[in-house]
Amino acid sequence: MKRGRTLRRLLAAVCFCALFCALFAGATQLLRNKDSAGAVRALYEEPRDSLDVVFVGSSHILNGAFPLELWHEYGIVSNNLGQHGQSIPISYYMVQEAIRTQHPGCIVLDAYMLYYPDLIYEGDGNSHKSIDNMAWAGPKLRAIFDLFPWEDRWDYLVPLSFYHGRWKELAPEDLAPIDTTGKGCEVRLDTQAYGPLEPVDPEYTRPLSDTALDYFDRIVSLCREEGVELILVCAPFHATVEQQGQMNAVAAVAEAYGLTYWNYLDRLDGMGFDPGSDLYDYSHLNANGALKFTRALGADLAELGVPDRRGGAAYEGWDDDFARWRDWLTRAAEEAGFPLMELD
Repeated sequence: MKRGRTLRRLLAAVCFCALFCALFAGATQLLRNKDSAGAVRALYEEPRDSLDVVFVGSSHILNGAFPLELWHEYGIVSNNLGQHGQSIPISYYMVQEAIRTQHPGCIVLDAYMLYYPDLIYEGDGNSHKSIDNMAWAGPKLRAIFDLFPWEDRWDYLVPLSFYHGRWKELAPEDLAPIDTTGKGCEVRLDTQAYGPLEPVDPEYTRPLSDTALDYFDRIVSLCREEGVELILVCAPFHATVEQQGQMNAVAAVAEAYGLTYWNYLDRLDGMGFDPGSDLYDYSHLNANGALKFTRALGADLAELGVPDRRGGAAYEGWDDDFARWRDWLTRAAEEAGFPLMELD
C-alpha cells in the first residue's frame, strides 16, 4: 500500500511538472514578440543540409536578399538568416547555427555592422529578435553566455521573464503561425526619395570596429575549418561619406583574408538602382530596390559557381514555394498601394 501511494505521488508530480512545462512553454510562445520571428524560424523548415547559400547579417541583408527570387532567376537554394541590428558578434553565432543545421557551401555575410563597436545592438530589443528565435542548441547557449552580462542572461534563458508584461499588447496575429513565406527575408513596401550618393574617392577609408573585427576573424576561422566559402557584401543604401569610407575599408580586410567582397555601392548604375525610388529609408531597400539587388547578387553567385538546382528531385517544392511567395508579394504591394516593378 505504501509503495502504491509513493508511485501515485511520483506519477502525480511528474504529470504536474509536464503540465507546468507545457503551459510555461505555451505562455512564452504566446507572449513573445513575433516581429521578425520568421527571419530566423524559416531556417528550421528546410531539410537538413539542403541549402547552398545562407545570408547572415543586419537588416540590410534581411530586407535586401529575396531567396525565392534567387531560386526563380538562378536556381539558387538559400535562406536569409539576417535580422534587425544583428551585430557581427551575433552573426558569428548565426553562422555557427547555419553550419550546424545546413552546412551550406557558402555563407554571405553583410559587412555593414563591421563599423559597430559593441557586442550587441540592443535598440528595440533587436538582440532578442535574433537569439530568442534560435533553436535550443550549442550556438544559442554559447551566444547567451558570451555576449550578455550575468544580469541579462536570465531574459534569454527564460524569455518569459522579458515578455511577461506583453499581455497588454496581444493581438490576433499572436495566435497565428509565424509567417515564413519569404524563407527569412522581410519586405519593405514604402518609398523615400533620395538624391545620388555623394561621390567618394575609392581610396577613402574610415576605421572599422575592433570588436567586430575580432568576431569577424572568428567567423573566417570557423568557415575555413568547416569548408564553407565566406563572401562579404555591402547592400545598397544611402550611405554617408563616412559610411562609404567604412565600406571601402572592408575591401582591405577582405583582401587580407583572401575573401571575395562585393560592394554594391560601387555598382548602383549597373544594377539599375535609383535612390529616388528604390529605398524605404536612407538605410534600407524597399521591395523594388531589393529585387534589383537580389538579381545582381544572384548573377554574382552564379558566376562564382553556386549550383542551379532547378529540376532536381530534392527541390521540387521550391516552385510551389515561389508561387506562394509571388502571390503574397503582389497582394501585399497592392494592399499597401506600393508600385511594384514589373515581374517576369
